[in-house]
Amino acid sequence: GGVIGTGAVLLLPRLYRLPAAAMSVAVAYGSFVIAEQLQASGVMATVAAGIAMGGLLESRAQQPVRDLLHELWASLSFIANALLFLFIGLALDLDLIRENLAAIGIAIGAVLIARPLAVVPVVSLLERWAHIPKVGQRNSAVVVWGGLRGGVALALALALPIELGEWRDTLIAMTAGVVLATLLLNATTIQFLVHALGLD
Repeated sequence: GGVIGTGAVLLLPRLYRLPAAAMSVAVAYGSFVIAEQLQASGVMATVAAGIAMGGLLESRAQQPVRDLLHELWASLSFIANALLFLFIGLALDLDLIRENLAAIGIAIGAVLIARPLAVVPVVSLLERWAHIPKVGQRNSAVVVWGGLRGGVALALALALPIELGEWRDTLIAMTAGVVLATLLLNATTIQFLVHALGLD
């Protein structure tokens, strides 16, 4: 993926807007297909291609090409996210969630505990070692509370093998419960938290 993305970026100065847009889509899809044929992760290859292209895009492409690519991928991202949530809604069984409320409660508790344990030390290390400007506790609180889980987590849970049986259903229910909790609680209250902390 990284090699394909880098090769594509090297061609960008020679391409106009529409050919560049078509090539970016071909890179995303092509790196996935090639990696899968090589028995590697197509998803990771696509991510690597995107990182390579994104990292070199600003220095290699002209402004009109950059603008079109940003608009194209923002639109495709919005459509993909909407479709993903639609498919997830169709695939989820509300009875499954009702039957696993205890497990969902444990998962939500684990996420609420794990998020600050992951964010606060990393921010502290980055402030010390990478010399980033001081983030502060108020900003860290927003990062912790704003850690929304969504479509990708549910898609991964739904992709678990059927052979897991009841464990698969429990994991799907737990993931769906955490996603619903963060969308209904965190997403709707983040604005109030930012205001309460004086960061708006």
